[in-house]
Amino acid sequence: MFTITAMLQRVQLKRVGLDMLTRMASTNSTRVDIGGEKLRKEDFNEAGFIRPSRHALLHEKVRICGLQSALPEDYYSSTKKESYFVRHQQGFVDENITSDMISEPIHGTYSVTYIGTSSIVCRSKLIMEKQHKCISTCIAQVICVNLESRRPCPIPTLFTDAHSYAAHAQKPNFPDLSETPKSSDEIYRKKVIVGDDDVDVNKHTNEAAYIKFCIDVVQSYFTTNTDKILTYVTPDILNGQSRGYIAQYVSETLKGDELHYTMWQDLKQDHLLNFVAKKQKNVVFRCQLDFNSNPKTI
Repeated sequence: MFTITAMLQRVQLKRVGLDMLTRMASTNSTRVDIGGEKLRKEDFNEAGFIRPSRHALLHEKVRICGLQSALPEDYYSSTKKESYFVRHQQGFVDENITSDMISEPIHGTYSVTYIGTSSIVCRSKLIMEKQHKCISTCIAQVICVNLESRRPCPIPTLFTDAHSYAAHAQKPNFPDLSETPKSSDEIYRKKVIVGDDDVDVNKHTNEAAYIKFCIDVVQSYFTTNTDKILTYVTPDILNGQSRGYIAQYVSETLKGDELHYTMWQDLKQDHLLNFVAKKQKNVVFRCQLDFNSNPKTI
């Protein structure tokens, strides 16, 4: 979760199917400059493909910069009681993002494709500066939350006025993610502690950190688990090409929280890795990583 003030202090990053997006109010895209951001060597796995958590972080940066640039200057001083919590996001790699792109700057495009009473849906794209090529798209549903009650509240008028073109758009449906594995699925569990680098200025766990934890769990499976139980998960999967992710954020967590991740794989869909994270007995996060070379859009 982040406040508008926090956006100004620290800009960090965070596809519903493109056919649906075309039918929505998606023509009002704004170019977003993200400080000459470039891909870095550490953003890629050993085979040269981008890590899912990195392009999630870049999308978050585009989205926050887009919100900042699209609103009147007095918006930031008039909305100190609201915060914004990402409920869902779905990211797709549209073009192969490989390590030979390291030297080329990136900019983003941003638009609000739906706006409701207390939620908005944002679309962000990552664009290679010189090639003018879209390499990744992300759709995120963001909930406006009252800072005192921590409950959804109406979106401020300044925001709805600035994005009035999306007021009558069709709300997209994000895919449901399983809360618990089926009995026939193969399961691996791992404990994760939220650290200093995993939180924003409000000390809440950053959206991209949850996805990074998923990769940490997979790595742990190979480095510390001697009794391999997942049939199709091999070390090569971490060096494969992740085609996208679906993430659902259920509840907040803070620095120092202990999260219990469960990873599983449906043997009928071996290209998908599923994750659920719990704090104590409560689900806080669900995720699905797609390593298929030709993923289906929704």
